[in-house]
This record gives sequence, C-alpha cells and structure tokens, in this order.
Amino acid sequence: MATSKKVLVIAEGPDDKKVINRVFAAYGKNIEVVTFKTDVYKLFSIYEKQETDYSDLDIQKTLLNEVSSLTPNERKILQDKYVDIFLIFDFDPHAETADIKKLKKLATHFKDSSDMGKLYINYPMLESFQHVSRDKLKAGKVDREFFERTFSEDDFSKEGTKKVKYKRRAKSEGFSHCDLSKDEWDFLVSHHLFKIENSVDSLRENDFSQKIYLDLLDRQDQSYKKKKYGMVVNTSLTIIAELYPNDWKDKTDLF
Repeated sequence: MATSKKVLVIAEGPDDKKVINRVFAAYGKNIEVVTFKTDVYKLFSIYEKQETDYSDLDIQKTLLNEVSSLTPNERKILQDKYVDIFLIFDFDPHAETADIKKLKKLATHFKDSSDMGKLYINYPMLESFQHVSRDKLKAGKVDREFFERTFSEDDFSKEGTKKVKYKRRAKSEGFSHCDLSKDEWDFLVSHHLFKIENSVDSLRENDFSQKIYLDLLDRQDQSYKKKKYGMVVNTSLTIIAELYPNDWKDKTDLF
C-alpha cells in the first residue's frame, strides 16, 4: 500500500491521541487525530439523534455539526479528505449507557476504513496496547503471560485518583514508555494479533474483515456478562498490519 495515504483517526481523548501518534510514528507514518472527548456510547447517541439511516451520514460532517468541543484545528482536520478513517474507542462495559446492541450497530456500520470508516474496540481500553512485558519485548522473547491476561470489574474502579486501576496495572505489568525499536513494535503488534486470532479467527486470511472483530466483541461481551472478566487485547494495533503490510514484519511464527 502507498505510504502517502491520508489517514484520519477519531479517538476518545488527548492521552489517546498521544499514544496513537506514537504508534504510527514508529512506522514513519503521519496521521491526523481528532479527539471525540467522550466514550463510544456518546457517538451512538449522536448518530441516533439524526433519525436517519446510518448510511446517509458522513462521520466527518456529523462530528462537525454535533461536537462543540472540537478545537479550531480539529475542525480544520475534519474538513479535509482522507483515504482511510479509523475510529478507536474503549470497551467501557462499566459505563452507565453500556449496551452491546449499541456497539454492534456501530461496528456493523463502521466496517470499512475506505468508506464510512472502521471502528476498533480495545479491551478493556486503549492502554491494553502496553500490557505486554517490556523486558520480554526488549529481549525478543514471547510474553506468554499476556495470552492469559484478563481484565475484571475491579480494573474499572478508582483509588483516590481520576484514573482507573487498569491504567496503572497495564504499565506495571507491561511498560510505561514507548521507547521501542521498530523491531520491538513489530513484536508488540504480533502479540496482540496472535491473541485475537487465537481467540476467534485469522484476521489476515479474512482480509481483516469486521466480522472477525464483531465475533470478538460478542465473545468479550458474553464473557464479561457471565464471568465478569474479559480478555486483555488491543485491536487498534492491528491497523498497522492491515494498512502497512509491507512495513510491518509478522513475528507470530515465533509463538
């Protein structure tokens, strides 16, 4: 794929923007990131508010019309044209408005990055990208504990701070700084890709079909509802493998 593609990423907040920029920068890619400043369920309510079929809506125009918190620069970004659009949000099963039907409706609509856009749900949140042992990554060793790593209700609680427990846990069990080499980023992406494919089906053989991500969403929802825990995995990292297959080196054969 051409490296000059103009890519737009719609994310939740400023911290997410920093992480997403670092991920793409590791592969020498420049992207535009607009922060939604709220969760995926607010996006659902905005779309429902339009009282029309989702296919009649344009994500950029809808955000321009409905999100008052956009900065002047973000408004300018949304007025440009892009080859690919990605939406990156947290699972947020603890949110008051959480509803799997809402997530499925959004994910079913946002299924193609080159058309309406493509939605990625991270479990339990974006910080799951760093929940792989830094020492193992640096040593070129597989973090097999990551493949068994889960999140629970307790991970969404807070201890005297505004940040939920999971964010601290991801750093302590994984890494806190993105000082990874290109080779180490490849290894990190491979960890998450392998865990997804080991749980549902091959993303690569299915051309990163949204059906696989929907199957994962359904499995995570069922697990959280019945057992109160889900699988820690970051789906948004797979954008690298999907969008830049010639720049990303697959290391899943080491697993």
